Amino acid sequence: MNTIELCEVANGYRPTNQTIVAVSSEQSKRNLTHDRCDDLVKELYFSRFIKSITITRPEKQRSQCRLHFPLSRSLTL
Repeated sequence: MNTIELCEVANGYRPTNQTIVAVSSEQSKRNLTHDRCDDLVKELYFSRFIKSITITRPEKQRSQCRLHFPLSRSLTL
């Protein structure tokens, strides 16, 4: 289990089949406090959120992908 997964389990964000004692022991071995784990988890989710909203195409590609339709024509079926 990596540090983020351990922190998610310790703070109740992720279900697990491990006992509270086992999770707390591993948390203690890694010198992770409850507050530090909470900060790590929030940082991870916040950075993922920022990356998801900032991914955009470069301006050069955007201009090449434009389709021009004349406005004067009407579609008939």
